[in-house]
Amino acid sequence: MNTTERTGRLIFLYIRNELSKKEQVELEAWRNHSPINEKTFQEATDPEKIRADLKALEDSRTGRLEKMPMASIATKPASRSVVRRIGIRILKVAAAVLLLFFTFTGVAIYRFVTAHKHPAMDSEDHLAAVVDFSDLLNNTTFNRGFLAGFAAVDIREGSNGWLTGNVPNTGRMAKNVYFRLFTSDGNR
Repeated sequence: MNTTERTGRLIFLYIRNELSKKEQVELEAWRNHSPINEKTFQEATDPEKIRADLKALEDSRTGRLEKMPMASIATKPASRSVVRRIGIRILKVAAAVLLLFFTFTGVAIYRFVTAHKHPAMDSEDHLAAVVDFSDLLNNTTFNRGFLAGFAAVDIREGSNGWLTGNVPNTGRMAKNVYFRLFTSDGNR
């Protein structure tokens, strides 16, 4: 504790009449050291000045309390609880995720359905007649193999690099995949 703090503490104890003999001697030595110290001591212990300082402190505290409306704080209804707010946020996120999921699913179903439609008739004669492998040569082997395996269509590459397909399953899905793989409109 520096000397200024120590002197302030001694003056405070003097005002409260709680100084020990040793502290009284120390305070008297400080007061007698210079006339400025004595003047500071007289101002700090003046009862009127202390009363005015306490009154100013009380007024500032009262002013702050008046600015804050206590009645509105006491009667203000509690806002939504934290749990309710978290629950609503979770529902909003879930709704957004479901909206994205259904949008993606709808687009995927639409693309799947429209990709298998063709203006020509869907017959085995037509499938054998319309064979254009240009779009398949640009596609990766993995994509062709996955789509062919999904519909149980057997695809083989001939000696000249052309792909040939065999449909052992004559079901509608196998025919559609075969048609999609081996037409120029396929693999969109």
